[in-house]
Amino acid sequence: MARRPKRRGSGLAWAALLEALAALAMAGVVGLGAQRGWWTSQGGADALPAIAVIAAGATLLGLYARVFRRDGQLIAVAAFLLGIALVGAIAQGWWRDTQAAQLVDVTTDLETPPAFTHLMVRPDRITGVPVPNRPGYASLSPEERWRAVHTDAYPALKPVVTRASPASVVARARRAAEGEGWQVVAADPGHGHLELTATSRFLGFKDDLVLRAQPVPGGSRVDVRGVARTGTSDHGRIARLIGRLQQAVR
Repeated sequence: MARRPKRRGSGLAWAALLEALAALAMAGVVGLGAQRGWWTSQGGADALPAIAVIAAGATLLGLYARVFRRDGQLIAVAAFLLGIALVGAIAQGWWRDTQAAQLVDVTTDLETPPAFTHLMVRPDRITGVPVPNRPGYASLSPEERWRAVHTDAYPALKPVVTRASPASVVARARRAAEGEGWQVVAADPGHGHLELTATSRFLGFKDDLVLRAQPVPGGSRVDVRGVARTGTSDHGRIARLIGRLQQAVR
């Protein structure tokens, strides 16, 4: 029986798949290391562009093996899909981060933000807010600039008014936070006060949040504030966390 010719493209296809799997493994190690404290969350985030480059190489190599060598096709397609999925996930996160305002303190009440009583607020929460290239911003005080940038970035971030009592609001928010796996630091239903720490699932970024529920005719007004523990920007995380708490108490 005649021997089948060696399939020349299969080596490239396997190389592409191994490269894509290596990139995926590196992303997993980066996330695990940030969660375990082997390196900082920001350090893990800084490693993602390099991983995206490796994944992009796997994508191109898989595409080349599939289109030009036309061999090892299933392996090449698997490498292409895995690589492009990883590149897409990293690129999506990068794009979302570039669109977020450079803020670490985000709140539904700019005039009298809810106050932390147990968690420590970082002293540089507003000093790193950049000066936008707009008339008049350079002359603003840090507090005024923070409010102005915040208003531009989150015009729809408002308090929630609900028919529930402050105690019920705190109970609902606490259940929601525990369901998310966040750490409840302090809960005082009688005073409508809740403090908690949310840790991002992938890179372990920590954000401290405080909820304030004040009695109003017919129910409660609920304000939420969040402060990122590290970095010069929360990358839009806190607004999303506030939205999830608001949804829980509506």
